[in-house]
Amino acid sequence: MMMNRKYSLVLFLFILSSVSVFSQDDFGIWLGADLSHKIYRNLSAEISGSLRTNEKTSVVDQYFAEGGLSYKFNKYLSIGSSYRLINKIEDNTDYYFRHKFFLSAKAEIPAGRFDLSARIQYQRTVKTYIENDNDIIPQDIMRLRVKAEYDFQSSPLKPYLYYEPFLSLKDGNNTGLKKTRYSAGTAIKISSKSRIEAGYIFENVRETGSTDSHFISLRYMFKF
Repeated sequence: MMMNRKYSLVLFLFILSSVSVFSQDDFGIWLGADLSHKIYRNLSAEISGSLRTNEKTSVVDQYFAEGGLSYKFNKYLSIGSSYRLINKIEDNTDYYFRHKFFLSAKAEIPAGRFDLSARIQYQRTVKTYIENDNDIIPQDIMRLRVKAEYDFQSSPLKPYLYYEPFLSLKDGNNTGLKKTRYSAGTAIKISSKSRIEAGYIFENVRETGSTDSHFISLRYMFKF
């Protein structure tokens, strides 16, 4: 069983890697780890870290640490909040901190072997690298992620698809749809407390001069 999991992961990443070979767009890798712990009944604390590359994986675009709390009202509804400290490369090729704050609400609906979910998330970004007056103004984004997962039951794999638009609420003079993100991948169960998620992400940014981006994402998740 363990060998089957390893072969499945290697094959999956190989297939996704081939997507970028023929692409004229940007390509990067996202690596991350999530830890969560139930504090009291339905209240959990979560911490995570991530490293993200771009420019054909040649540049570390950013790395960050995040911590937050989530509360589950029942098996269908939950809310959460978190803070993310980011160190991101800017136009002058130096790294500067960014601060992100999140508030979210999530609904989950089981439908046979499918697990369907929708998450609405408010995101505020505060920059410390200031190029113009617009950079002083916090960037407010509303995100809506719709996700479907399929449970094979007898297999450690749990494939998923999701779609996520980013709507700019206040970003200088720019409002409206800022970017969209599409993803396909699978969760791989390691034990009752841990799993790995491997996936492909396509990101379309709605800004003049921007290019589409393709990412391979690999994340380890552990509950204790």
